[in-house]
Amino acid sequence: MNSIQFLDRRLPFIALRSFESFARLGDVAAAADELGITPSAVSHQLSALQTFLKIQLTERQGRRLALTADGRRYFEAVSPAFSLLLTSTTQLRQSKLQRRITISALPLLATGWLMPRLAGFLTRHPGVDIQVQYTRYRNYSATQQICLCVSETATGTATIAKN
Repeated sequence: MNSIQFLDRRLPFIALRSFESFARLGDVAAAADELGITPSAVSHQLSALQTFLKIQLTERQGRRLALTADGRRYFEAVSPAFSLLLTSTTQLRQSKLQRRITISALPLLATGWLMPRLAGFLTRHPGVDIQVQYTRYRNYSATQQICLCVSETATGTATIAKN
């Protein structure tokens, strides 16, 4: 069983999403509108989450539903996770997830040939994170997490090998 299946059985994600929306907006109808479901469905999801957690997260205050102290603490705890999911999803949809390239090079080649060229590359590709590792030898271990190896040929020219 993979970890996603395990989490799906343990955490009521639809109820969590309804709770986060309600807690952030402060209104069942507004949460329902945001989620594209009925206010009754939001109430049912809130009830299901409270049953799952065995904690009262909401309470009636007249005709309105409000968070309890436990509900406010729980919202403060889960809200950053929802923010992270939203940010990551937005970045992925915009294809702007940061990409990392690790380059291994002999120090002389890195400083004399590679570094002067990196500024132009980073200007053209601002979403790429470059990590340069200096190496003492021309042979690179297959276990290293290296994307590119910059080395020198017998004629003195730089070569780039992709792992």
